[in-house]
Parts: sequence; structure tokens; C-alpha cells
Amino acid sequence: SVGAAFGSKWLDEQPDDEVRYARGNFPRLPGYLDSDLLRHLTLEMGMSYGERVGEDEKRSARAGFWQALGYELEPRPLETRQKPFEPIHAADAFAFGRAFAMQWIDRSSVADVEAARQLLERRVGLPSEADRLLLRFGSETFGDPVPIDIRHRLRDGFKDGIENQT
Repeated sequence: SVGAAFGSKWLDEQPDDEVRYARGNFPRLPGYLDSDLLRHLTLEMGMSYGERVGEDEKRSARAGFWQALGYELEPRPLETRQKPFEPIHAADAFAFGRAFAMQWIDRSSVADVEAARQLLERRVGLPSEADRLLLRFGSETFGDPVPIDIRHRLRDGFKDGIENQT
């Protein structure tokens, strides 16, 4: 309903060419308009500065906005809820990387795991998102920034975890 109210008000205040432009981008909102909608949503939800709006709320607000403009965009829940990563207490970077890989595999799609396996086989490296997460979580144990030798051990452990996945 927040998105629908925002959309109705926006529709009343905009010239026809702006409305045509927004409708021409359906189902994607132009960036500035999406930002305004999400800013409005955070205010309506009473969120404090720095809090993040959940994906379900964003989808619902966007669907409500489009509904106010005469389009139907069903708000849908996230198709896959991703579990948070569990803390890893391994002091050895290799073991940490392997344990992280097991968690990453558990929360990733089969296609993403296969893509990671192929990248590692070709010696390209880890997928960038997996590498970013590995280093972010590794920094909690090994310090920020993660020392270069520890990075290599983390990545080697991740590779071992992917290769030995059962």
C-alpha cells in the first residue's frame, strides 16, 4: 500500500512525458524514481538512518507503484531464502576456507557451484561474489585487511572444499 500511495501521488504531480517515460521502462523503475520510492518506504516504515529495507518490502512497494500506474506486477517473496553464514572458528586459514566453501555450497545454486568448480579448474580463481564474502568473513578471524599469505590459504581451502564436495 505504501508503493501504491506513492505511485498515486507521483502520478498526480508528474507531466505526461514523465509518466510515459516511467511506463516505457516497465517493469523496471528508473533509478531516481526507485530511490525516491525506497526513501519514502523507509520513512513510512519508521526506519532509522542506515537500516536496510528487506527485499520483500522493496518488491511489494514496487508492485504497488506499478499498480497505481495501471500495471500488474505481483509482489512475490524471495524465491530462495538464503541462510546466513555460520561463524567459523578455525584458526587455520585453509580449514577456514574449506568450512566457508561448505556453507557457500549449501546456500548457492547448483549452477553457481558448477561455475565455481569450472573457474577453479581453469585456474581463473573464485567467483568474485564468493571471494568477496570469503574475505569479508575471513577478516573477522584473521584481521582486516586479511594478510596476503592468509588470503592465499583461504582461497586454497575454498578450492579444496569445492573440489571435495560430496
